[in-house]
Amino acid sequence: MENEALSYEEPIMELQDNEYLEIVESPRRNINGISSRMYFNFDIPTIQKRSDRNQYFMLFIIGCVTSACIIAPLVVVYKPSSKQSVQNEETCKDSPCLNNGHCIMFNDSHICICPEGFLGTSCQIQDQCISSVPCHHEGTCITTDNSSYCLCADGYLGKNCEYRGPSGYQFFVVFNPRLRKVTLYLSSRKHGHCDIIYPSFKRTKTLTLEGEYVAFGLSNDFANDTENSDVHVRIFCDVLITLFYFVRDGYGSIWESYIAMPSALLSTQYVVPQFKTQQKFDALGVIAIEEDTQINVNFTSARWILSNITFRQSTYHKGQLLSFTTDPYVYNYISCDECYLTGTYITSSYPVAVMFKSSIPEVVPLLPYKEFSRQFIVPKLREEIKTMGLRIFAHTRTRLELKDDTNVVSTVLNANNYHNTNHKNTTAITADQNVLLFLKIYSPHTGTIDVTVPSETQYLPEYQFIIPHGAMKSLATFIIKLDFTQGIRLNGDIIKNDEFNQKMTINLNTNVYQIFSVNVTTGWHTVHHIEHVPFGLLIQGISNSQNKQFSSPYAYFPGMNYSVV
Repeated sequence: MENEALSYEEPIMELQDNEYLEIVESPRRNINGISSRMYFNFDIPTIQKRSDRNQYFMLFIIGCVTSACIIAPLVVVYKPSSKQSVQNEETCKDSPCLNNGHCIMFNDSHICICPEGFLGTSCQIQDQCISSVPCHHEGTCITTDNSSYCLCADGYLGKNCEYRGPSGYQFFVVFNPRLRKVTLYLSSRKHGHCDIIYPSFKRTKTLTLEGEYVAFGLSNDFANDTENSDVHVRIFCDVLITLFYFVRDGYGSIWESYIAMPSALLSTQYVVPQFKTQQKFDALGVIAIEEDTQINVNFTSARWILSNITFRQSTYHKGQLLSFTTDPYVYNYISCDECYLTGTYITSSYPVAVMFKSSIPEVVPLLPYKEFSRQFIVPKLREEIKTMGLRIFAHTRTRLELKDDTNVVSTVLNANNYHNTNHKNTTAITADQNVLLFLKIYSPHTGTIDVTVPSETQYLPEYQFIIPHGAMKSLATFIIKLDFTQGIRLNGDIIKNDEFNQKMTINLNTNVYQIFSVNVTTGWHTVHHIEHVPFGLLIQGISNSQNKQFSSPYAYFPGMNYSVV
C-alpha cells in the first residue's frame, strides 16, 4: 500500500453558530496535514473580533521528557461564527497595537497579537532574533518578553558576538627557567581545572579554578632539572580562560608582559619582524598542535649551529626553503649564528605557534601575519616611563603617516624593513598596507621592552587585565571615540570625568578619540562599555618598586579582536 500523508482532523460538531480554533502545525515542521480543532460549546462574548475573517496566530508548545525538551510552533486559526457581534470596541478602535499588531478584547481588556518580528504588550519592541540575523559566529539569539540578546559561542563577545577575544582552552608558553621566572595568571567565570603540562619532563600539575583568578609560578618546579635552555609549557583547561603571564628576572623586575594567544587562534602564516637594531643571535621555535604538520621556513639569511630537526645544509640564503614534518606539542628550535631572520616567512599545513629569540634569555611569541593592521593610536606614557620610540615593520612596501599634536611625518617603508621614530606624545599612525607596530620602552635595568600595539580595528568592548604583585603607580589608559567616554565601567563602576588623568584628544582619519588614564591597584580587573562600544586599553606602571636600583617599567595591551577565518 502506498504511503499516505499523515493527517488527522476531529469531526465537526453540529454547533453551527459556535466559534472554534483550528490548530495546524507549522509548515516548517515538515509534517503534513496534522490538524486539531478546539471547540467552545458556548458563545464567547468576551472575545471580540473587529473582522469576520479568519485570524491567524502563532503559538509555541513546549514538551519535556527528562532532560530533553522540544519547542513546537503551531499556527492557530480563529474562525468566528456568522452570528458573532462586535462588542467592547472602545479600546481596540484607538489602535493600541503598534507595528500592524492586531487588537482583540479579552475579559474587558485588550490583547495585542503581534506580527512576526515584533513583541511586547503593544508590539512596540522589534524582535532582533526574527527581523535580522544579529548573532555572529554561531551565537544564539534569545528572546524574552521585552528584549532580545545574543548568547555568544565560546571565545566571542560583544552585543552581536562580532568580536573574537583572547580567551580559550589551550595555550603555550616558552621561557628560559635558569634566567627568567614566569608567573601565570589564569581567570575563568566558571569552575574548572587547568593542567600545566611540561612535555619535555613528562610532568603535569593541575590547578583548580573557582570563578576567580589563580596565580601560578612556572619556574619553581623544574629549574634544577634543566640546563641553560628553553622550556615549553602547555596549558590545557576544561573551561574557557583568559591567560596572562609576566617574565621577571632574579630581582623581581618585569621584563616582558603578555596576554597569551589560545591555540584556536594560531595561524599557518608568520613573518619574523625586526625586534632589535643589531641582532647578533637569532632563533626560531615552532610548536604544532596536529599530527604530521608540515613546516616551511623561507629564510632571509642564516647559518645554522643548533637544531633538534634534520636539515640538509648548514647555510641558507634568501629564498631557500627548509621543510620538515613534526608531531604535536614538540618544541622544534632552530638557532643560528651570522644570520638575519627579519622577513623570514613561515608557513605550515596546520596552525602552529611560533616563537622568536634575539637574545639567549628572551623568547617572544610571534603574532600571526593576518593580525598585521593599518591604523594605530599610541598613547603618551606616564612621566616615570621612558620611551625609545616606535618601531614599525612592513612585510610589503607601504606608505606611512605619523601624526601627533605638533608634527605630521610621511615616509615610505620598503618590504621587510622597519622604521624607527620618536614617541613623546600621543601619536596616530596610518599605513596603506598592513604593518606591525611596537612601542619600545627603556629601563636602565632591563634594557628595551617591546610592546605590540593593537590597531584601532582590533579594539574590544570589554577586557580583563591584571596588575601584578610588586607593581606601583599603575595606570589603565583608555582610547575611545570622543562621544562615548561616559559609558565605561571599571569593576562595575562608571568611570567619572573627575577620575581622568592625562586627558587629551587626537584625530585618526575621520574619528576623534579621547585618551585618558585612571589609577588601578594590584589584582584582577574587568572593564567594559555599557553600549558595547570598542575601545583601546593600555596598562602601564613600575615593577619591583621595593628595590629602585632594579626597578623597571612594564606595559601591555590586554587584548585584541583577533581575525577569524
